[in-house]
Amino acid sequence: MKKILIALLAIVMITGCSTSKKTQTLFVEKNKKYALCDTEGDLKTKFKYTSYQDVQDEGYLVSIDKKTSYISKDGKDVIAYKKGVTLSVLENMIVAKDGKGLYTLYDLSGKILYKENKKTKISLYGLPVIYKNKKYSVLDGNGDVLVTSKKKITYASVYNSSFILVGYEKKSVFYDTSSNSQIDENGLSTKLIGQYDIMNQDYKKGFLVYDQKQKMFGYVDLKGKLIFEKNIEVTSSKFSGSTIVVTNNDQIRLFSINGKEDAIATTYYKNINNYLVKNASYIYGPHKFVENGKTKDVTGIQLNPKVSYVNGKMFPVYVQNKGYQYYTFSGKKALKTIFKDAQDFDKNGLAVVSKDGEKYYLMNKDGKKVSKNYVSIQYLDKGYYAAYETNSKYEVIDKEGQVVINGYFMAEGQIFEFDGVVYGILNKSGTTYLYNMDDQESVFSLEGEYVLYQDMYLMKKNHKAYYDLEGNVIYKE
Repeated sequence: MKKILIALLAIVMITGCSTSKKTQTLFVEKNKKYALCDTEGDLKTKFKYTSYQDVQDEGYLVSIDKKTSYISKDGKDVIAYKKGVTLSVLENMIVAKDGKGLYTLYDLSGKILYKENKKTKISLYGLPVIYKNKKYSVLDGNGDVLVTSKKKITYASVYNSSFILVGYEKKSVFYDTSSNSQIDENGLSTKLIGQYDIMNQDYKKGFLVYDQKQKMFGYVDLKGKLIFEKNIEVTSSKFSGSTIVVTNNDQIRLFSINGKEDAIATTYYKNINNYLVKNASYIYGPHKFVENGKTKDVTGIQLNPKVSYVNGKMFPVYVQNKGYQYYTFSGKKALKTIFKDAQDFDKNGLAVVSKDGEKYYLMNKDGKKVSKNYVSIQYLDKGYYAAYETNSKYEVIDKEGQVVINGYFMAEGQIFEFDGVVYGILNKSGTTYLYNMDDQESVFSLEGEYVLYQDMYLMKKNHKAYYDLEGNVIYKE
């Protein structure tokens, strides 16, 4: 029995060692050069790198001027620099390109996956396509073979790591490598022909795709049916309820799900059934208001020159010779109050308004005042606002307009979330305070001005000191 216990203990110890956490590291800066440092403050490299890129929390792509290599999290060379060879990241792979333009693919441990030669051809798109032994293979983001075919594969793209679109000469096929895939292992075939990228995905609606070369945008449902295609230029697109929102730089275009309804938003919009069309010739209209498909022309008002999504049902317009007033998409006044200044409602259902241009407060969607008067109010994040008592001094208030931390702050504040906790970085009289916003208590303070670094550290603005979120010094000159 004693021997069995000893054996079990040994197994536990070995298992514990094999599952130990990776070294947590970050880059610190000195004289415009970077060095890798662990959280105990030990430098893993010299200050020699001019740039770096985190690679899927497995390692770093680093450069000394134009000489690039790939190192591990503890600073050891995994793929060393070679003259004439450039390295880049493609999903969870490292791509090496030599002076002849030939590719070598590595996994993140530095193992060679494929090397281009007379017998092996590598084509790089959103994902690699390998041609070898008269067969085409598409690799997934980890470098594993997703699909192999004797038919020519002309393109391969990936969205959110798991959604893959493979292009053939006469069709395209969707794959989903996630654990909750709704597509079987043989893929979802569609009539798309070209080099399409997935721009957006919805488990109930399907996929939005775009071919940059053809300038062709399309919507494919979960059965593989091409619902519609439009020959337009697109920089981004997304599903938004019953509307497909398509962006081309500053222009917003709205489509119904079936593609039959089409509108260009030139100012405020909500969806394909609720939007405004600004008169391009006359500042004060008539402007076209659309509510649930019904239209109305409204004159005597000036609209926001920027294209803006409406949170809620109302938005501010400038009424000629009066001031700002809130309207709905019906073209009717939502509130009787005239404001000297009025902003759009934010995602918290609040707007910053002022009746005289000097005293500002938060107003809810019922038109009720929810904060006291301030010189100005700026949104920080996570439901918190910087409410300025003077042009340089502010207090922090929440969505109810209540002061959450006693005292006044200066300089720009930051609110962020890490590991489920909301923090605030606030500066007072040259000292930076880190607050736990959930209990409004100071975690620690540091002399000087600090900012958030890599989403989980505090860095002094002059790069001379780095701390973790518990106030432990990591590196300091």
